[in-house]
Amino acid sequence: MDAAAADQIAERPSAAVALASRLAKNADLRGDPGARFDRDLLLVSHAAASFGRRILGPVAVQEIVGGWSNVFANERFALRSPLSHVPEIAAAIEDARSTGLKGAAQVLLAAAPAVRREVTEGWRDFLLRIIADKSQPGA
Repeated sequence: MDAAAADQIAERPSAAVALASRLAKNADLRGDPGARFDRDLLLVSHAAASFGRRILGPVAVQEIVGGWSNVFANERFALRSPLSHVPEIAAAIEDARSTGLKGAAQVLLAAAPAVRREVTEGWRDFLLRIIADKSQPGA
């Protein structure tokens, strides 16, 4: 509302809004696993926090599994130390097919070092809570 009224916005946008803004202009994530990671973190975050989780979760997981499968097939060159990281990411992808958002959270934790992303303590705790959530499918 303030922005529409041309008033100065006093608060900085949340990390999720800033990330969404950054990724909105780069819809084609081919060749950029780091941007894929950022987008997937946002997808998991919003799907997990949504009241529509049971509907959005499978859609997000399908996008994440398909995207990281493409990275393995066509973009391994863009990963750091692929021989070290690919087996763990591949196992998490396979797990995500049956465990949903839990597996997607595991994919992100496994992929972070391969795309040179440091997962902050807050994000790590958030992802670990998704993995440990007994109310989710695959629990």
